[in-house]
Amino acid sequence: MPSASRIVSGSGHSLKLWNPESGELLRTLEGDAGAVDACAFSPGGDLVVSASGHGTLTFWGAGGGEVLRSLEADADRGFAFSPDGSRIVTAGLGRLKLWDARSGDELRALVKVDWPTDGDWINACEFTADGTRILSAGERTLEVWEAESGDELRALEGHTDKVNDCAVSPDGRFAVSVSDDWTLRVWDLAAGRELATLPLPGEGQSVAFHPSLPRAACGDAIGSLCMVELVGIADGGSS
Repeated sequence: MPSASRIVSGSGHSLKLWNPESGELLRTLEGDAGAVDACAFSPGGDLVVSASGHGTLTFWGAGGGEVLRSLEADADRGFAFSPDGSRIVTAGLGRLKLWDARSGDELRALVKVDWPTDGDWINACEFTADGTRILSAGERTLEVWEAESGDELRALEGHTDKVNDCAVSPDGRFAVSVSDDWTLRVWDLAAGRELATLPLPGEGQSVAFHPSLPRAACGDAIGSLCMVELVGIADGGSS
């Protein structure tokens, strides 16, 4: 897996590849037209993709570090690869966009029917592990989308302020989200039901699931990192 052998980080106008075991800097990638806001390896590990603040996705060869292509993708708030690496979903103002990861062709836009004309910012997005659905985090709600058709399946409501990040469990059954309302919330994706609300020490900024354990990690605006055990919550319990 690419994440086991290398780590990619972005700062300013460059990316850096690191050896996670030794901490050695392996390579610096330079050439992006804007400041790097997000970056990730493709699932196959052969590509690195970065998103800059003006919405551009830049594709890099992970081996040689060369820029392969740039794509004006409205990726102002980030992006996510599908599990098989064939598609990328980008988050921006008022909509998600789905792209062919190899050709750079736009496949479709995902737009919530009752959003106002100027839209709301979508702050984060992620595919489910089987690639059939997309979860997005907006100003106060999360949306679940069908990836193939672009149809909105349901909205998850409960946060009282901007939702900054979201993550889907490896089995696709549950989601977690963090918000400026100082909470982490756990959701049943199929039912569209909130299972638990957990207080945070600050405004929640980022969240991720453990790949195999019922556990999530989240970071907040004051620099705290919280580990949350989800045992019992997924069975209908609450905290």
